[in-house]
Amino acid sequence: MHLSSFTLRRYPRFAAAAVAAIALACFLAGCVGGRKVEDPVKAFAQAERAEEARQYKKALELYSAVSASVSDERGATAGFRAAKIQARKPKERMAAWTATRGVIKKYKNYGYPVLKEARAYEKQLADQIDRDNSDQVLYKALDTLVALTGKHRFSYWIAILLATIIVKLVTWPLQNLQFKAMKDMQRVQPLIKELQKKYKDNQQEMGRKVMELYKEHKVNPFASCLPLLIQMPVMYLLYLMIRLYQFQFAHGTFLWIGSSLSDLTPMIAPSLAERDIPLVVIYTVSMYVTQKLTPVDPTQAEQQKMMSIMMPLMFGYLFGVLYEFPSAFMLFWLLLNVFQIVQQHYALKPAPDAQAPAPAPTVPPEATRRPRPRSRKRRR
Repeated sequence: MHLSSFTLRRYPRFAAAAVAAIALACFLAGCVGGRKVEDPVKAFAQAERAEEARQYKKALELYSAVSASVSDERGATAGFRAAKIQARKPKERMAAWTATRGVIKKYKNYGYPVLKEARAYEKQLADQIDRDNSDQVLYKALDTLVALTGKHRFSYWIAILLATIIVKLVTWPLQNLQFKAMKDMQRVQPLIKELQKKYKDNQQEMGRKVMELYKEHKVNPFASCLPLLIQMPVMYLLYLMIRLYQFQFAHGTFLWIGSSLSDLTPMIAPSLAERDIPLVVIYTVSMYVTQKLTPVDPTQAEQQKMMSIMMPLMFGYLFGVLYEFPSAFMLFWLLLNVFQIVQQHYALKPAPDAQAPAPAPTVPPEATRRPRPRSRKRRR
């Protein structure tokens, strides 16, 4: 993630807030369920009556409460019926599909009859969502890239690669500006270290001297923020494109994804539409590498070292464990990180004749003393 590899390094307070927000999201997603009821049997009957009376909002609330209260066949049925009610609104169909998958995953080891109906409904809902998305421009753009190679099972990851290359070419000049600002910061780091040692007991004075140093060497510590902000909408559009095309990725494979290994362990995805743990691990490593290549601010070295480890692990957990993002999405971010590493390596690589700016010469104390007047010889 490019945002975490630069912005979080420069602003430790923002980084701490981001980690706290992600941790809270993990807690809420994993530990906090819906409203529970004391009598699930009574609540289930009330939900059925409300559904028959077409009071769908009330039925949805009651079914959701029953599903959160019990973990038996009644809970599975209530969760599935809540998803079906939710799918009545076109904008809620994706959430309903996710809820249906959640019911199937939670009760997959049980032989409840409702699970067979839920699996059929999951496929039906996925086809409906895909038809709805097919009218979108971004969907058609990615479908065109897939069609370039004949829509074979390998065409889908090639389409992701082509889309990533196009986006990278668009954002390349902006990222060069961002890396130029990083390189300027890297150039003055030896001088910042000297100031840090000299004014270690006076943080306020050190901050003032650092800003004077930036001004003297024409370094803007915030110069890379604007290129980063401009890139974010482009990255989001590519992400949205992949999300709209998500159900088509069920036909795609990539190296080990979709191979016979997927039959041996659930960690290997059967298609690009499913989560793949090895791909998440590789993505996490690539994110760590991008952060290690980023110049370190000497004044925040310890915090940045901690963040370079925590942030990749946190995002890896979010994408691979908590939300189980499709491997097509992870492949997109992995390719972006690979291109980022190559560009960052050459952009931040110091020139052979490059030298750090020399510190201002200091006048020794002896030179500040006034010379003693030479004594005149007495004339005889």
